[in-house]
Amino acid sequence: MANNIEWFVNRMNSQGGTDSDYADVLFGTIISGNPLKVKISNELVLDRTFLAITETAKKAKLNTGDGVVILRGHGNRDSHVGAQQFVVLDKIGD
Repeated sequence: MANNIEWFVNRMNSQGGTDSDYADVLFGTIISGNPLKVKISNELVLDRTFLAITETAKKAKLNTGDGVVILRGHGNRDSHVGAQQFVVLDKIGD
């Protein structure tokens, strides 16, 4: 496992770029199911406008209070410069 992590870190470093060129993994809590709202921090609550939901997350039947794992990607050549995209990957736990 450690060798895989070391390989991955070395691979990412060899590609160059800045931290904002890569994705971040975030954890949030569903604070509303309809309309969907996810609290990332006291300062950041995302609504459906900013969220993409994977099929896996849809099948998990997200409810208020559920923890979720979110992938945050930064803008790229196919999107607006500086735009952030948030993808709800899955529910955490049962």
